[in-house]
Amino acid sequence: MAIDADDLRSLREIDRTLAATLSLQCDHFGFVPNDACVRESIRQGKPLLSTQPDSAAAKAITRIARRIVRLWDETIEDSASLLLRDTQKAYEK
Repeated sequence: MAIDADDLRSLREIDRTLAATLSLQCDHFGFVPNDACVRESIRQGKPLLSTQPDSAAAKAITRIARRIVRLWDETIEDSASLLLRDTQKAYEK
């Protein structure tokens, strides 16, 4: 979870570190915003998607899950930049 799109600035460094140390490439599927509903769900011991399906975090998790299912077998070129751009757009709304 992150507070705003600026928290994603570290994605390129994560990509470089994964490539250099583990020879891995990472596709970034989405961004989960910081949401008080997550803490409340944990406090209650209940699943977020069941108790707060309309919360920002639940919607983001659902969107990420759909992307993973749809794009699992594909490589997403420059996914860090795409994720940063999409997240910046979401925060502009």
